[in-house]
Amino acid sequence: MTTVTFGQRAPRLIAPPPFNLNDPVWLERDRKVSYLERQLNQLCSYQDNIFALFMLIDHSRELDRPFDTDEAWRTPRPFEQWIKAAVAQSLLQTFEFNEHLAACNIALKAALLTDVQPVKPSPSMLFKSHFPTMSFLRNSSAHPHEKFKSKELQQKHSVAHGISPITNDYKGGSLSVDVILEDEYICTWGGAELRYHLNQTTLDKLEEVKLAVFARIPDKFIQQA
Repeated sequence: MTTVTFGQRAPRLIAPPPFNLNDPVWLERDRKVSYLERQLNQLCSYQDNIFALFMLIDHSRELDRPFDTDEAWRTPRPFEQWIKAAVAQSLLQTFEFNEHLAACNIALKAALLTDVQPVKPSPSMLFKSHFPTMSFLRNSSAHPHEKFKSKELQQKHSVAHGISPITNDYKGGSLSVDVILEDEYICTWGGAELRYHLNQTTLDKLEEVKLAVFARIPDKFIQQA
């Protein structure tokens, strides 16, 4: 996969020739192409936001490292809440990235008409293959206390007879977790254990989806430098 860097933008787009600033039809198509470019850049912005949040998580961990002692479990680390907030926001941004694929698809069809290139798998299907449990992950991160309000909810969102991701020990009965372990967010929701990578793995998967969207644009719409 392509290594992701911060601040990547969508290709510059323009309506194809013949260029005619006096032709209202060409001007309307160029307007739709410009709108498409803005939608694609918004997709890039979601990816940048996730990149920045991962950097915040890594930096906060470094700041918390001096507090890693045998008694650390008794008192929250100074940046623990920052890390939890950044994880929750990165999940939300990944969820919104997927939601924005629909807006990009509409803008593509409006601007390119029959010139839209087929891509298999489609960007949306590619996202689902990379993040099949994203809606559950988002719910778990956005509503973590929902799993502990009552015994019924705890049972609903727990994993029966699971292995603790914290200790790797067998746990009888049911287990409900919401933890950040190394480079993973691990949680349970709806009776399943869910995992989300807080590193380059997630960024590379998003990059693959983003490039699949870009691949639907013919070269004649890409403005040459």
